Amino acid sequence: MFVPMQVRATDTQRIAIAEFRGADLCSSPTGMSLSRSPSCPNMMRSVPNKVRKRMGYYLAATYSGRINGRFAYQGKELVHAGHCLYLNGVRLSDALQDTRSRGFYFNRRFFLLDGAGYYYVQDDTFGEVKNVAYVPVTTISRDPSGGGAALEDLNLIGDCWEEKFYGTETDREYQLSFGGLSAQPLRVVIRTSDGAGWTHLRENVDYTVDRTAGVVTFAQAPGKSPMEGVDNVTITAARDMTAQRQKIAQADVCVTYSESGSGARVFVTGCPSYPNRDYWCALNDPTYFPARNYSVLGQSNARIMGYSVVGAALAAHKSDADGSVYVRRGELVTETDADGNKTERLGFRTGNVITGSGAVSRYGFAALGSEPLFLTRHGVCALTASDLTGERYQQGRSFFIDPALHAEANPEEAVAAAYGDFYVLAYPSGHIYLLDGLQKTYVKDQPYSSYQYECFCWTGIYARCVWTNGDALCFGDEDGHIYHFYTDPDDPASYSDNGEPIAACWQTPELDGGAFDRAKTFRRFSAQLRAAAGTSATVRCRRSGGDWRPATDGALRAGCFRFSALCFSRLCFSGGAPVHTLTRRLTVRCVDTLALRLENDAVNEPFGLEALALEYTQAGRFRR
Repeated sequence: MFVPMQVRATDTQRIAIAEFRGADLCSSPTGMSLSRSPSCPNMMRSVPNKVRKRMGYYLAATYSGRINGRFAYQGKELVHAGHCLYLNGVRLSDALQDTRSRGFYFNRRFFLLDGAGYYYVQDDTFGEVKNVAYVPVTTISRDPSGGGAALEDLNLIGDCWEEKFYGTETDREYQLSFGGLSAQPLRVVIRTSDGAGWTHLRENVDYTVDRTAGVVTFAQAPGKSPMEGVDNVTITAARDMTAQRQKIAQADVCVTYSESGSGARVFVTGCPSYPNRDYWCALNDPTYFPARNYSVLGQSNARIMGYSVVGAALAAHKSDADGSVYVRRGELVTETDADGNKTERLGFRTGNVITGSGAVSRYGFAALGSEPLFLTRHGVCALTASDLTGERYQQGRSFFIDPALHAEANPEEAVAAAYGDFYVLAYPSGHIYLLDGLQKTYVKDQPYSSYQYECFCWTGIYARCVWTNGDALCFGDEDGHIYHFYTDPDDPASYSDNGEPIAACWQTPELDGGAFDRAKTFRRFSAQLRAAAGTSATVRCRRSGGDWRPATDGALRAGCFRFSALCFSRLCFSGGAPVHTLTRRLTVRCVDTLALRLENDAVNEPFGLEALALEYTQAGRFRR
């Protein structure tokens, strides 16, 4: 008689996971690294290769209007909410647009752009920059009838300019460079006879003005200068520059760029009439935007979305209709005027143009360490230099979460900030994605990128603006609330979202022990959790890709005794060991794969995962 051969169970085998890197939404659940998770909402890196539940947030302030911007100013907080601007909670203005704003600090003033106006805050004073704008000297050594040497360009921000004349004994009419003067009074001064001072003249007494023609007529000729070769008549006039001012006031993107060994300038862009132009201010003076300080980058069908500072260069990113990145440095440009005179001024010529994915969000730019990152339709990208040529190239950095980023609606509304070692990217959907600057991995599926950042995803955070305040990550929402994340990972009170629980979990890949076609019986499960005054994890399992079911009786608890967090319902006299190893029996028979999910959704409970292990035996081929 034929007796079938008995297939004996193999010795007990073990699957151990001692490293936890981040999410992987690109790979197959059966083919991904054991150190990554196909689903780990609200988890983050604690130290490299270990993870924990993120800390929660608390309500810090409430305003009557959605949060459009928050800025630090001399140890105080500027908040743009709705149409209003507040300084430490005190309203400075209610004349702003209800749109996201951009700003920068410069020379004891804070400057603000809201897409319709250009404003400043100094101490507790708020005003329009046009009222404090620099007055350029456009012409010197000018004859009463015209001519002279050009010195400075008109200011796009202000209405006023100044001209210096070399007077005569006979001429009474002095022609300005521009007509169409506004009703604003002129300032006319004449050098005194000793050359040491100035005499201020009065309109309609000492002189009259033809504002249409731009002619000043003196009651008496000013006379020759008492100092040979030195101008003796100075006229400051004004005309309405509102149309020109819109080029700056309607900007919605700005960046401060410091040139090597000189000073800093502010670049702005976003005027709807000139989407492919940007403008820059004079050296160390954001109240002066010379009329010729602008660049035209590419075609007007693709606007400039934002900037990256890359070493000594400034990169301007176009939208995805173009996708180009223009890399520029400051250099002296020689120009020749109508009279053949050569002059030099600082210009920003394009050094090289990088082709690739265009930026999709004006607010998705942030630097992680020294690497500038920005959001595209293909994910988060970086500008990096080639080791051989020194030229810049685009490289992807968010491979592990790209499917989730592609699925997000309204990517143009995504906002980014650098938070410690993380690049933080928030979407209107309530999702926040983190790229971890301390964990980099080369991925063979991305051969043109030198590495990828490990990534995490947080849920339930509806951030309109994100920023950092000291060590804290903060955000503002559509309802006028400002929230701060807690900063003490050892305090149990840090683990709730304004009193609500945080649902976090770490899911393993589909575990097949390296033999997907073998039937396995899983008998034991061990987890190493970071100890805390109150911490626990519910364990669920999924057999052969089926439904999730409880894997153990009750939750795993890794509490330790602390007077500061004494709670009698969770009283535990375990010592202060940093980690606790917990083991439970499993009864999972005849499966090809098994996935585990450790969950924690308890209020005021941390949850840190250090290691996992499974014991199993194999016996024969798997048959469904």
